[in-house]
Amino acid sequence: KTRRPIDKNEADNARREFVTMAVNGYHNDPGNEVMASEEREYVRHASSGITIYGFPDRVEKDKDGQYLIADYKTKRKYEHKEDDINTCLQVVLYAYMLSHRRTNPLKISYCTYRYLRYAKPVNCVYNQAIEKQLEEKLLQVKEALDSGYFPCTTNKDNCRYCKFSAICDRDKVEEGTEHE
Repeated sequence: KTRRPIDKNEADNARREFVTMAVNGYHNDPGNEVMASEEREYVRHASSGITIYGFPDRVEKDKDGQYLIADYKTKRKYEHKEDDINTCLQVVLYAYMLSHRRTNPLKISYCTYRYLRYAKPVNCVYNQAIEKQLEEKLLQVKEALDSGYFPCTTNKDNCRYCKFSAICDRDKVEEGTEHE
């Protein structure tokens, strides 16, 4: 009684969408050697003392012998920009974890977001310059943790999965401003 009946057109559209993502995933896979998949990684960041952990979708070795992080996305629009620390933060953190772990550290050369709805992935380089930017971001997080000051904006897209949205005053903040 609480669910509406399945609409044939909606079901057909969902099926086509799923098949398209499966086909794109298959055709966009470059055939790299899969070194790990969905394995928990963690490392303590030396300067900030913050422990970072996550589950990279895939760690791969390409035909040139370079290691990379591949993250799969099912979103309807591209949300990542090539070589941008702000939009590539997730995979850059994964790259940091793998390149700084105690046992068997890997030299990660780049990361990639593979959007299953589209044919073109978004690549993010992982080098010393990006790692330096990550260092700055993690030190900012450490400063926020120490001071208790966590500025927020009213961009609801950034808040979608936030576990603290119930205690945040983002609804009281004017569009485009920051708030503690």
